[in-house]
Amino acid sequence: MGKAHRIQRVSSIMRSLCLVLALLAPSAVALIWLRFDSFATMIVGINQLPFRPQDIDASTRLMGFIIHMIPGGVAVYALLQGRRLFGLYSEGKIFTLENTRRLSNIARALIVYTLAMPLMRTALSVLLTLHKPLGERHLVISISSDDIGLLFIGTGLLVITWIMDEGRKLAEDNAQIV
Repeated sequence: MGKAHRIQRVSSIMRSLCLVLALLAPSAVALIWLRFDSFATMIVGINQLPFRPQDIDASTRLMGFIIHMIPGGVAVYALLQGRRLFGLYSEGKIFTLENTRRLSNIARALIVYTLAMPLMRTALSVLLTLHKPLGERHLVISISSDDIGLLFIGTGLLVITWIMDEGRKLAEDNAQIV
């Protein structure tokens, strides 16, 4: 089996996987908020919760779901861009303008996702303690090493897409020389 065939086969699998994950992501976030009592420490990201999970009502859970879906929506967008990119690879299209656009969209989405995560955590900290009396409400602002790592990866991927696009342009120019 040649490398081109292997790229096409694996890309076809990745294309399907991106679709499955894009479809599952909103359902997973909904499940987390429906079963909030079980997932509370994972959502907030701290071990000592400033509230009792069972005290969170349905409207607060709905707002939590909406806030959580802001970065979740960005992730779904990135996965759908990945699906299209892997679709191109599975068709044998490797260095095309469409490929670099899709890869660039994924890189940008990763950067936006990384910036949205601390905002989501901050908004959730306010939402989940809003029912408490003044003086007991929390405003948590946090940036994790994961956020910094993803920002670095997203920025690096964006630079790689610029390089790939320049290579694509050079290849097109060379193909026109007779």
